[in-house]
Amino acid sequence: MQQTSQKTETLTNRNNSPLWFDVSFVVTCWDYTALGEQYPFSEALTLLLCHPLLPEGLLAPALRGYGMLPIEVSTSRLIDAVALWNALEVPFRPALYVTVTVPFSRHREPLMSQKISLTSTE
Repeated sequence: MQQTSQKTETLTNRNNSPLWFDVSFVVTCWDYTALGEQYPFSEALTLLLCHPLLPEGLLAPALRGYGMLPIEVSTSRLIDAVALWNALEVPFRPALYVTVTVPFSRHREPLMSQKISLTSTE
């Protein structure tokens, strides 16, 4: 009986813990000249590298309570950078690839809890 209670407690704890996801995005700069792109690009790099862990005070309220979130900045990713730029139909650009590991609650209320009607009101 005690073994069943421990299994139930373990499953309950696992179901209450958040799921963690790596959310990645690309940071790049666009200007009429390469020199014009360098200043904001280097500022973004400096700012991102100053925070390998995002302080909880800088996070949105929904992300607070999990401690500092790890952030990774690199100039290359596992994705094929050339394929990314080709898919965007733009020339290849210098970029920073940023990944933040964030929690997602299993028991969060959906943002859209009402039924949406796509019929015309005319």
